[in-house]
Amino acid sequence: MDINYVTLLDYSTGSILIIKLDEKQKAMAENFDDFESYLYTLESQYGFRLKDCCWMGTFSYEERKFNF
Repeated sequence: MDINYVTLLDYSTGSILIIKLDEKQKAMAENFDDFESYLYTLESQYGFRLKDCCWMGTFSYEERKFNF
């Protein structure tokens, strides 16, 4: 799996969630037909509702901020 990080934009709360997947989570995700189905299993653990989010999975993590 090439996804190490998941970034969720939760438009119901106006928050950004960034999850670094550990090896166990990456292995578990391999058991699902698509990655989005796996993300539904993380909702209660990380406190989000996927239906209220846009998400992206990435290999590496980079954050850029402007005018903070």
